[in-house]
Amino acid sequence: MNDHPIQDIPFMDLLTHNLKSSDVKKFINSLDMTKDDDSAIQALKRSYETYISNESLSTGDVVSWKPGMRNRTLPNYRQPAIVIEKLQYTIFDESQNAGSQYFHEPLDLRVGFLDDNNQFVTYFYDSRRFEKYRGPLSDLERYLVLLKNKETHEEQEKSDD
Repeated sequence: MNDHPIQDIPFMDLLTHNLKSSDVKKFINSLDMTKDDDSAIQALKRSYETYISNESLSTGDVVSWKPGMRNRTLPNYRQPAIVIEKLQYTIFDESQNAGSQYFHEPLDLRVGFLDDNNQFVTYFYDSRRFEKYRGPLSDLERYLVLLKNKETHEEQEKSDD
């Protein structure tokens, strides 16, 4: 056995041999420190690149959240919103304490959209989280998303066996 006994394959087999619950197997497999986390690091780097790529937005532009960048409840993903104002000087959210993800968030974009009651509302946001509106999902895009989700689910099931 090595320094991390949970990584020892015979030990793993012994632990998971008679388990019926796939959830317990998934948990034990999640303890495997030898698992390659390169894909998680790549996803993190892609998110960072998305976040720092700042598209030039102007008053009157129709915008929506960048994929994976939504940190507020509203507007919804793919919901069109309109830039009301691009602030000349960034303001910082000081209404939250230091433990909040919103603490000192730089707010430089005032955006308006229709809420669930069809009322026009405006809020301040970090412009790095928005991009110009690309339109609703087409039928093809919906199909591709469903197909990708199905493939991911099948891969997870195979890795659980």
